[in-house]
Amino acid sequence: DLKQWSQSRLQKYFGRMGVYYYGIVRGEDERQVHNNRTRKSIGAETTFNTDLVATEEMLARLQLLAEKVVGVLQKKKLTAKTMTLKVKFDDFQQVTRSHTEHHVFCSIDAILRRLPQLLDKTEAGSRRVRLLGVSVSNLKALDGQDPTPEQITLL
Repeated sequence: DLKQWSQSRLQKYFGRMGVYYYGIVRGEDERQVHNNRTRKSIGAETTFNTDLVATEEMLARLQLLAEKVVGVLQKKKLTAKTMTLKVKFDDFQQVTRSHTEHHVFCSIDAILRRLPQLLDKTEAGSRRVRLLGVSVSNLKALDGQDPTPEQITLL
């Protein structure tokens, strides 16, 4: 195991690469990360301190989440075709319900029109809800192209 070796021993054995190996086995790497993945979806979710029981409260919380999602869509100049509702109940059972529109959308109104219907297709209202989430997918740039890869920030 190279982590057991001193830097001088690694240098003696591997030459200049010994310094590199010494850092790498300790999780030190200054190389820039390059991401070639294209974003597939944009979403927001929240877990509640107190489980929700009223659908009106759920819809109010879903509106806030949808506003966050639309904000990212607009900032990134993207549109979507599919929206997904995520519901986690108090027993940790999780369900999702999705709908794909015929045309792309990027407005809050398009999402808010569909969310009540998606929520009605779950047991929300008759079961306690601990988490709600909204996401959009089938993303396209406003110019109709596929989104370009982007660098993801960790912090």
